[in-house]
Amino acid sequence: YKNARGFLVPTFNTRPIICVESVAIGNRILILMGSTGGDLELFDLPASFSQLKDRWENFASLWNPVGRYQVHQMGTNTISAQVLSIETTNGTMRAIVSIVTGGDDQSICISRVKLEQVDKFDMLNNRFKLVQDPCLNVISEASSSAIKGVSHFSFRGQLYILCVGYKIG
Repeated sequence: YKNARGFLVPTFNTRPIICVESVAIGNRILILMGSTGGDLELFDLPASFSQLKDRWENFASLWNPVGRYQVHQMGTNTISAQVLSIETTNGTMRAIVSIVTGGDDQSICISRVKLEQVDKFDMLNNRFKLVQDPCLNVISEASSSAIKGVSHFSFRGQLYILCVGYKIG
């Protein structure tokens, strides 16, 4: 950790980021960040160490904004993400990602995003884009307090969600 470096990366707004999650999809890394405003921001980076190393000094040029959408009325505290499917047709990769977030508004938001790689012929800049608006399902009052941790997984075709919060009294 002696050589660990940090980078200032651009986001979509000025609200503080309070949680982060990442998931590898093919040759990209999808980064998800939750803000105090209840937003979820999506970015991607190359998953190749050589691509990262070659452009390390200009890291911000690798940081690709994918999208942003509102998942909570306030504070997106926690994120869990998993790749549901990846398919390649005619050299174009498409992926569907399941995302579950928990917020200060005591709700859980389950969303599904469809991604597609923009330029299949340029391996250095083969970035993701959203194919359509995310499909959202908000479960209000999922907890009697702010949700501080969430995890989800699929088993035999069923989605399971685990969440934690804090209840006074």
